[in-house]
Amino acid sequence: MHSFEDFLKYASKLRNLPLPGLDSQLKMAAIERLDELQRNGLNSTNHKTAAVMMLLYPIQGKTHFVLIERAVTDSTHSGQIAFPGGRMDPEDNNDPEITALRETWEEVGVPIAQQEVLLAGTSIYIPPSNYRVYPYLAFAKARPKFTLQVSEVQSILEVPIASLLDDANITTKMLKTSYLDITEVPCFMLNNRVVWGATAMMLMEFKEIFQRALQD
Repeated sequence: MHSFEDFLKYASKLRNLPLPGLDSQLKMAAIERLDELQRNGLNSTNHKTAAVMMLLYPIQGKTHFVLIERAVTDSTHSGQIAFPGGRMDPEDNNDPEITALRETWEEVGVPIAQQEVLLAGTSIYIPPSNYRVYPYLAFAKARPKFTLQVSEVQSILEVPIASLLDDANITTKMLKTSYLDITEVPCFMLNNRVVWGATAMMLMEFKEIFQRALQD
């Protein structure tokens, strides 16, 4: 799957695999109590809705995906490494997939027509901002020409999927979280950047989907 040609061969299999689900995501949870917070939050009806996209594409024949460094603002997730994505708007017709496609177009400039959605991941609840986030996996057949929405995105990371699949890139760091001042947090080290929190939880589920496809 490291080569984009191989990834395309696995695409139909990825569509049909069962999702690893919340248990997979919780492997990258910042605190043990997040299990309870997740299950309670996902059963709630008063949350806001957002969606994000893990977009895969080739660079010199190798499979990569894009992450963004959020602009420094006064928001809860300011400056963090994340997937392109954002909150659902009324014009999205209550469809999180449309939200993920639209936000990827707005934030990093990838036209919706160039994004082919493969599957929806397991939704995740983010307690500090009271959002339920729906992650999607999609691919573009060529490397996109990224155009950043500077009010939202400071920079992008183009990450080889080989780095995600390498268990050596899973570690822990002492970080300040929304729950505790300083705590040991599981994270991915990708392109020499720390990826943690909800993004790491969603990445873990996609990582395990890829691993299942390679094993079956």
